[in-house]
Amino acid sequence: MTTPFDSCLTALRQAGPPEALFKAVDKALAETVGHKLFTLLYVAPDGKRVKRLYTNMPKEYPVGGYKPVTESDWHKLVIGRRRAWVGFTYEDVKWAFFDHELIRSLGCESAINVPVVYAGRVLGTMNLLDAAGRKHTAREWKSARAVALFFIGAECPISNRYAPEINRLVAAYSAQGVAFYGVHSDPDIGPAVALRHAQDYGFDFPVLLDPAQTLAGRTGVILTPTAVILSPAGELLYRGRIDNRYLDFGKYRDAGVKPDLRLALDAVVAGVNVGDEAL
Repeated sequence: MTTPFDSCLTALRQAGPPEALFKAVDKALAETVGHKLFTLLYVAPDGKRVKRLYTNMPKEYPVGGYKPVTESDWHKLVIGRRRAWVGFTYEDVKWAFFDHELIRSLGCESAINVPVVYAGRVLGTMNLLDAAGRKHTAREWKSARAVALFFIGAECPISNRYAPEINRLVAAYSAQGVAFYGVHSDPDIGPAVALRHAQDYGFDFPVLLDPAQTLAGRTGVILTPTAVILSPAGELLYRGRIDNRYLDFGKYRDAGVKPDLRLALDAVVAGVNVGDEAL
């Protein structure tokens, strides 16, 4: 099985200038993480000057000579402490970069900056900027009657087959106070893939990335698709299938389908105990 980063290894083996490698990294990150602007900066040994080695927007951010580094909290964190930095909103970008207005004009309001360290020295930084991201927390659930999580798989044919029913459930119960989220617990699924998957299947609700499988572990989910209902306080009310339509790989029930998740949602909305057999 090949990955987008296989082309990076191929480019790394090529002799000559590193532009082919930089372009391969750019393409691989665009497919796995996602970005609008991608740059590579070289940091001089004294740590006080930087030079842009690569950019996918040469008009706005050209490669070229050295420029002095402005001492800032961002510089202390990424260059000084060798820590990656993630900015989710424009306010974060504004805090980090003096040219935040130009960045915003390019449609970028979030950023990831990763220091490249070799033999104890920061050689440079890898910088990805994109549209604003969002960090979701349980605080969003406090005003909901319940929260429903769909643990899905971008490459799971069973999960994808349920997309129309998932969308019907969201349309039917959102107005009744249920908050819906999709969850990708596959560590290989990045923001770009998750966004494209949501667009392909018409998911008009937040989709969460759970690469460390923290949410899956706390709710006891081990396969996709699995539906989970939580109370606003985080109490597990339901964990199970969406319905019993699936029989075996490639085989589905056309009649006598039991809408398990709908029944559970009806019970939760009505204030009735779902039942221990659902957990």
